[in-house]
Amino acid sequence: MSINFSMMMHNNELAGHLEEIFLSYKQQMGIQATKRELTYEQGRSEFVNNAIYGGVFDVSEMGSTWINDFIAMGALRPCQEFAENVVGNLDNYPPALFTACSDEQGLLYAVPWMTDVSMVYYRRDLFQKASIQEEGAFSSPERFDETLAALADAGVVAPWAMPTLRSFVSIHELFIWLQASGYSYLDSTGRRVILAESGPRQVLRSYLSLHKYLAPDQKRLRSDDADRLFMTGQAAVRISGPWLLRYCEPEVRENLGLAIPMNRTYLGGAGLVVWNSSREVLKSVELIKKLTDREASIKIAYLAGLMPARLDCIAGLPDEYVRPEYRPMIETAIRGGVSIPKTPLGGMVEDRLVTMIDMLWQRFFESQTGDIDQFLEDELDTVVNRLNMVLSNYYSG
Repeated sequence: MSINFSMMMHNNELAGHLEEIFLSYKQQMGIQATKRELTYEQGRSEFVNNAIYGGVFDVSEMGSTWINDFIAMGALRPCQEFAENVVGNLDNYPPALFTACSDEQGLLYAVPWMTDVSMVYYRRDLFQKASIQEEGAFSSPERFDETLAALADAGVVAPWAMPTLRSFVSIHELFIWLQASGYSYLDSTGRRVILAESGPRQVLRSYLSLHKYLAPDQKRLRSDDADRLFMTGQAAVRISGPWLLRYCEPEVRENLGLAIPMNRTYLGGAGLVVWNSSREVLKSVELIKKLTDREASIKIAYLAGLMPARLDCIAGLPDEYVRPEYRPMIETAIRGGVSIPKTPLGGMVEDRLVTMIDMLWQRFFESQTGDIDQFLEDELDTVVNRLNMVLSNYYSG
């Protein structure tokens, strides 16, 4: 008999630390906890299988944008009944993440575990050379573009790094631009993509146009490629998650500036869920307690390159990870962060949007026109209509 735990694939350090926690859990509970790591590409299908057939996982780390889908499937056990003992003060959590972990009535189905907050990371030394004022430099899509243009005019070869290959990060970045203008990807019903409509289309254009600030030989980038360019000093600005703080080279770290993009950023993260099919509910809850106590929350978030869901744990993160001067801004970003609105089949929609954005980038670079307006005129309606047909078939089925 064992408790089967699934987690998203992070890194070997975190996986090793969880084995230490599992050993302590076994000594306390007299039952083994086993771990299975999933990629984001395979995780959703594995969860769907578990929701339908059961018997695979007892406890899982689940991305915040997927939780609502599995609540709707009736696959998750409400954790309101034990939340007080595990979660504690509800004001100690980001509102957006807590909402993502709950159903429409506010009933908690996932214990908030880790927070992913998108921040602007930039090189302060390059800003000084370009005579760019840091305050407000990324406060709107227009200011963002102006700032990157000023860096380019000052001779910076790669003012910007962004993913242009398939990446879930790309839709989080685009969401920052959309929400700053009062839009999302979908209409109010959550069933139709609206990126081809006039307002969202202009926002999409603004975001895609930033490709001109990429290095000439670095146009097709994965998310980790874009991160690496910034961390190694080869790009001046990057929007990314907290993990950048762990891995920047010394020169970059010494000149690192942080800002909240558009003054209100994307907030994601993960929660821990207990599956309805689990036969060991009480022991599953005890494992969640082990994984979410203060000491574990701090160490796990640090190793994962994320923020702990518990806001009072941010102060406990090592200074070499999060410098004290960064913490107030990061906490402000987390408290005011915005999550992608819940929609029917939200996880599937997210995956389809990732594919759509990747397709747009691929066709744009293959076209070699360089004219983003002409490209969107030629391609956007076709791509969005195709996606809406797919969504319509899902919903009507």
